[in-house]
Amino acid sequence: KRWQDAVRRADALSIDLQQSSAPLMRQIESTERQNRSRASAWVELETKLRSELEDHVVRNEKLAKENCTYDIDSKRLLRSIGEKDDALVVSASRIEELEDSMTSLTDKYEDVTAELAKLTKDYEKLMTLRKKDESTVRN
Repeated sequence: KRWQDAVRRADALSIDLQQSSAPLMRQIESTERQNRSRASAWVELETKLRSELEDHVVRNEKLAKENCTYDIDSKRLLRSIGEKDDALVVSASRIEELEDSMTSLTDKYEDVTAELAKLTKDYEKLMTLRKKDESTVRN
């Protein structure tokens, strides 16, 4: 009889243990499901972030290459601007020389034109005098 009481008590304790631990087991199972769900979400997020990071690294490399190209183009253009500025200075100097030469030639032209006008006038006077002398000699 003691043995039967002990078995009954053991069965009762087993049932009580199962009943009292059932909510805790459900809570543990729920927590495990949440942890699996969270772990899955973390894996997805990590995958997404790694993909975005790779995209950004590729884009950064592309932008760095473009920047390098722009730097090279900028230096080339600045060098070209310097050369064109030098050529502009030379051209401006040449224009100034030509303008001075043109002014000098214009002055000489005016002097020669004035001299020609004077000589033409003198020639006309001489011709007039010659005609008078010829007409005086004929008469």
